[in-house]
Amino acid sequence: SLSNILPHLRSYLEVCQKSLVGYMHTKRVAFPRFFFLSDAQLLDILGRSTDPSTIQPHLLNLTSNVASVGFNQLMQVTDWTSSEGEVTRLMVPLNPENDIVVWLTKLLAAMRKTLTIITVQLHDDVLKRFDDFWTKEVYGYMTQYIGQLSLLGLQLLWTHDCETMLLNVKHEKTVVAAKLKRAKHLMDAMVVVSKDPSLSSCARLKLETMITVQLHQLDVIVNLARNARKLRGVHDFDWVKQLRCNWRGEKEEVVVSVTDVDFAYGYEYIGCVERLVVTDLTDRIYISCAQAMGMHF
Repeated sequence: SLSNILPHLRSYLEVCQKSLVGYMHTKRVAFPRFFFLSDAQLLDILGRSTDPSTIQPHLLNLTSNVASVGFNQLMQVTDWTSSEGEVTRLMVPLNPENDIVVWLTKLLAAMRKTLTIITVQLHDDVLKRFDDFWTKEVYGYMTQYIGQLSLLGLQLLWTHDCETMLLNVKHEKTVVAAKLKRAKHLMDAMVVVSKDPSLSSCARLKLETMITVQLHQLDVIVNLARNARKLRGVHDFDWVKQLRCNWRGEKEEVVVSVTDVDFAYGYEYIGCVERLVVTDLTDRIYISCAQAMGMHF
């Protein structure tokens, strides 16, 4: 009778559910970003893993800011697009594989590799000529590189300028004025470009973010210049408490430092997003978080 069959069916259903949960857990362990997905979303991906395009609705849950990926006629991944509409092309097209975990892992690795290569190009194009950069056209620099790396280049330039100023302030009387002049020139140039009505929404957002960060960097240079005679060089706390980006040429990598803690730049794509104004409280938060991470808390 039905009353005798239902308990057996229920027990079979519980076994199936337990097996399914175990299967999804193994996939989440293999690709930890699946933990950000609900069971229904993960089942949708796993159930249609042979079709690479089915991952599109879930990319924003798996990445910081990748809304979609582009495919060519061979169904190779050729680029990705942020939620703001910023498009970045992969250096080498990626062939999706039937195993969704394998090809998503390769996709993330290919994205990081692409950003790494572009950063090296950025360094070769702009940052090797630190002293000539301020004469370059800001608009051309801004449009050549994606927002994340345009901002990174600006921070690398600022770190180099500040450390050069601190190392030479006691020997060269004009170095403070020269670095302050360049910082103000960059700010003025970006403000002029921001008045261009033909800028796209993505380009305007990129520029606004650069202006926000450059405003903070200009304030830091002004404060350092005001107290330059009292500073003891690049190891003074007024400088090392700042979030600093340095290029390590021997390894061709960017190192982000706060106080005495260093982090390798992760090249995780974050898109062209807005930045909050940096305040003294922001600096304290950076220091606290960096110290905690440095002590592996």
